[in-house]
Amino acid sequence: MPCWRQIDPRTYQAALDQATAKKAQDEAQLANARLDMARFQKLVANNYTSAQQADTARAQVAQLEAQVRQDQAQIDTTRTQLGYTTITAPIDGRTGMRQVDAGNIVHASDATGMVMITQLQPISVVFTLPQQSLAAVANAMRGGTAKVLAYAQGAGGSPAGVLDAGTLTVLDNQVDPTTGTIKLKATFPNPGDKLWPGAFVGVQLQVDTAKGAVVLPPAAVQRGPRSAYVYVLNADDTASRRNVTVGHEDAQASIITMA
Repeated sequence: MPCWRQIDPRTYQAALDQATAKKAQDEAQLANARLDMARFQKLVANNYTSAQQADTARAQVAQLEAQVRQDQAQIDTTRTQLGYTTITAPIDGRTGMRQVDAGNIVHASDATGMVMITQLQPISVVFTLPQQSLAAVANAMRGGTAKVLAYAQGAGGSPAGVLDAGTLTVLDNQVDPTTGTIKLKATFPNPGDKLWPGAFVGVQLQVDTAKGAVVLPPAAVQRGPRSAYVYVLNADDTASRRNVTVGHEDAQASIITMA
């Protein structure tokens, strides 16, 4: 099977070899010029030659030093060109269906490319919240790392439906005026590849921890015309109705803030 991950490197390899040889040649001339300069400096010190010859030798050394630096720049350029012959993915990820087949002509200007690579580990989930939640989310981010859970669609936030646990990484800098929502992004390690690009998932963001709270199952809280209420079991095995105020409530629990 032909390898389409590498472009024929022979032309660029030959250019690199030529630039490397040119540098070696100029380095040899530079070494000889430095020896000549040292000899002329000794002769000038003993008045055996003119200062002009010493200056000429010094200028020759400077010229060859500049030439060697130019050679190194040429080597760097040709090595970079040679590196382009190997097609390397910029990220680790999973490849999709290839866009070209063996025998197709590929151009650098092609919009489709050869294959699409999608990063799975880590992976990000983008979701929105109403702008009323902005203050709580901002406080959670200032207080440290905000934990985010991703659920399978339709799992209803049950622990069995958790796909992965991650952290909130981005809070958008503006509210969408058309929907009144703000966009957020969470990052998940996704070790089991349970989160898949383009899939819909449920997200639960933890913005605070309620300590010493009275927690009830949501089904235990009833709704009346005046307020929410629960039935409390008395010591004599009878039940009495008691009005309550519900704070936070989700699919798993209701927090009673006042009874």
